[in-house]
Amino acid sequence: MVSFVQRMELRYQEEDSILVPKDLISQKLDKTWLQLRPTSQAIIHFLAGTKPGRNASLSSSTTLQNLIKLRNAKVDQPQDQADPADNLFEGEPSPKRKIRRRGCSIMEPHVISIQVQGQDIQCLVAGSRPRASDLIVELPPRLRQWSKSSGLRTLKLPCPRPRGPTRRKP
Repeated sequence: MVSFVQRMELRYQEEDSILVPKDLISQKLDKTWLQLRPTSQAIIHFLAGTKPGRNASLSSSTTLQNLIKLRNAKVDQPQDQADPADNLFEGEPSPKRKIRRRGCSIMEPHVISIQVQGQDIQCLVAGSRPRASDLIVELPPRLRQWSKSSGLRTLKLPCPRPRGPTRRKP
């Protein structure tokens, strides 16, 4: 029996590649998405450049928290902002929305764009609690390469990544 397996690995320039677990890669809206889970050892290894210690997490990272705040600010913005001149009944209060606590509906997946250092980053927003979910970013086709020799799809990042403090050997 023959089976085909597609795997994704992350590589920064000429460093060692890191195999990404399949639950962090998803195909939605005809695009490939990478879920930046703060507790994923593969994501931490890729971002830090060294193998993470036991129970390592990026959840206290201020950079990741800022990215999630940017995403949440975009999620909280109303989708269609009407022109104020079109509002004929400015004096009337808007009807109150009924808040349902139980049985929350699952939001249809949609894409928002956030600005990070002058670059547009596409983020996927989906689920019943999109503000509390992990940051899910698009893997553009220009970054994905197929390696025939290894049979793996490689993501090569052209831009430099920030590194944590390095240890010096005494």
